[in-house]
This record gives sequence, C-alpha cells and structure tokens, in this order.
Amino acid sequence: MKTQIIFCYFYQKASLEAENNNWEEVVNLWNISLGKNQKPSYALERLPFIQVLAHKHQYEDSFALSLETTDM
Repeated sequence: MKTQIIFCYFYQKASLEAENNNWEEVVNLWNISLGKNQKPSYALERLPFIQVLAHKHQYEDSFALSLETTDM
C-alpha cells in the first residue's frame, strides 16, 4: 500500500505538468520515481509518461511502456 501512495504523488504531479506542457518535468518525475523503485500499479498512472515519451520523439520507449500497460 505504501508504494502505491508514494507513486500516486508522482502520477498526480506528472499529470499536472503534462497539462502545462512541461515535458522536462514529467521526464524528471519518471526518472525520480524509477530511482526510488516506485512503479505504477494501475494502467492509467502510466499515461502522462507514455505521452511525454511520444512528445520527446522516443516512440519505441513510448510503445514499450504502452505494451507494459496492456499487460497489467
């Protein structure tokens, strides 16, 4: 449960930054969450990170993360 609560912070913050087109901050939040071994428990929580990868023209990574989402 604690892991979900912590990742929820990253998801909420990344969603807000994505709304404001602040893609660098979304990337930063994803990297911090991974560094803290925090991963989303729900497919929806991956959306801002999939979106930022596409905006940064990292299509293969975006697609790979999308595939991981379908396996959840």
